[in-house]
Order: sequence, then C-alpha cells, then structure tokens
Amino acid sequence: MQKTAHTASVLSSAIPARRILIRTVRPLRARMDKLDTAIREFTPEDGAWLPLEAYFEQAFSSPDPKRSYHAIFNLFERFPDEDGAGLFWSALHGMEAIGGYEDLLLQYFRRHPSLMTTTMLRRIQNLGQTHIGSVPLSILITK
Repeated sequence: MQKTAHTASVLSSAIPARRILIRTVRPLRARMDKLDTAIREFTPEDGAWLPLEAYFEQAFSSPDPKRSYHAIFNLFERFPDEDGAGLFWSALHGMEAIGGYEDLLLQYFRRHPSLMTTTMLRRIQNLGQTHIGSVPLSILITK
C-alpha cells in the first residue's frame, strides 16, 4: 500500500512540473515558428537585406538552430542567384558550424539548385568528402 501512495505522490508532483514545461515550451515554439516564417518569407525592401541578419542571429543562437534549416534553404530557393548582399553566407557558416544540414542540402539542391546550395556542395567536396549518404558529390556538381 505504501508503494501505491509513493507512486501517487510522484505522479502528482510530476504534473506541476509538466505544466511548467508546457508553459515554457509553447512560447518558445511560437517564437521559433514566427522566426521560421520571417526567414522563409523574407523579401528585401529597396534592396535592403540587413533585417535578415537579426533573424539569422536569432536562429543560430536558439536552443535548436536546426529548426531553421528548412526556412533558410527555402530562402535560398526563392533567391537562387543571390547571396543576400553577403548575408546568406552567415547562414551557410552557421549551418556548417552546427552541422546536420547535409541531407536537407541534397534535397533542396536536387529540387532547385541555387548559388548557395551549389556553393555548399562545393565546400563539402573541397573538404574531401565524396558523398552525402550514398549520393556521390561528383554527379551533382562539376568543378
């Protein structure tokens, strides 16, 4: 009987902790969703790309920067011949530093090659890597 009382005590103390976690996670998720949308839908006004820098800073200082990878690759797709007045390089360097972007890079490159996705593949190749997964880099890009 004491074991059941102990179990009930543990469960009841876990419920407030879960509520606190939910109250903490939901606002963070909402902020990340807004950031994702801001990056994904960003359009420079009068050639001004600078506001994008703050979005990248927020993305790469967040608890899970990889959540922004899709939005960043989407931005590269929307502006396939641009480097965002140099700001796309910040995203490239951020993804390289954190890692875990290679499969998405391959997916987005195959769907719609862009200046930045091609550059990222070349940089990987220049480091001596020959494949992403089972896909040879040599069939994707030529030097």
